[in-house]
Amino acid sequence: PGHCLLRPFLVPVESGGGRGAFRRLSARAGRRTAPAHNPAAARVVAAYVRDWLAARPGARLILVWGMMADKDRQGFWAPFQGLASDVVLTQADLARSAPVSVLRQVVAGQPVRCHEAPRVPEALDLARRLASEQDLICVTGSLMLVGDVKACLRGGAVSPLRG
Repeated sequence: PGHCLLRPFLVPVESGGGRGAFRRLSARAGRRTAPAHNPAAARVVAAYVRDWLAARPGARLILVWGMMADKDRQGFWAPFQGLASDVVLTQADLARSAPVSVLRQVVAGQPVRCHEAPRVPEALDLARRLASEQDLICVTGSLMLVGDVKACLRGGAVSPLRG
């Protein structure tokens, strides 16, 4: 009750080593999407999120994170250490996705509340419940995850031709 769908909706993107580009997902709630799946992109979005949070005292980062099994999970997580108050571990609907149990090992022992929701709709629902109006929900880690999120938000299915 009282929460925006996602406020704002962010996913990082690597953009030639500079600030990440953020594409508009919809006009509502300042949602943005710009997929990322590597440590360089994670550094870009973490810098953006750090600035965003600094300008909004009391706001928290709720990170929804999923990656493919063959990606550098430790390197991707490093820029977010100490930045997120909560992380919701999830996975794209693909065999190549890292299971949430593998992601949990990366964040184990970190100062972040860890939640698990292996399916994207449940992960988004949980993130919304955790967030207040002033908080930031950032979905990141996989291009495929972003596709699943966009399909979920639009009420449709992802293409069977991916991955």
